Amino acid sequence: MKLAQFGSRDFLKAIRPFVGLFVVLLLFAMDAELRSLFFKGGNFKTILTQTVIVAIGAMGMTLVIVSGGIDLSAGSLVALCSVVTAKLIEHGHGLAAVLVLTVLVGGLAGLANGGIIAAFRMMPFIVTLGMMGIARGISKWLADNQTVNPE
Repeated sequence: MKLAQFGSRDFLKAIRPFVGLFVVLLLFAMDAELRSLFFKGGNFKTILTQTVIVAIGAMGMTLVIVSGGIDLSAGSLVALCSVVTAKLIEHGHGLAAVLVLTVLVGGLAGLANGGIIAAFRMMPFIVTLGMMGIARGISKWLADNQTVNPE
């Protein structure tokens, strides 16, 4: 496309996918001007620490969505694996055992989801909705309905 043909309509079409990014960057810039404390190393460390679980879950969900499926139980399974990890650490198990058992719990739940969907030709929406309730219930039961703190 020639520059002379690049009118305002074409320009708006070209930048449409980036409008949200521009708005977020503008908000960050305004916040940085108003409060200089935001762009500190400790704050970025806190943000990254709190978002890493969501990022790991999002990577797994990308594979599910790309394959045309849906998994509603992912968040509850992350919670279940987190509670299992915390409880194993609390009871003094070693790092290797904690990692193996946590991955085993998550893997078995995923295997159950996939097995039920494949064997009974059920809709993934229904199966993962059920697993969401089961995982949430087990998480609450293991944690005694308490928040699991990192301390």
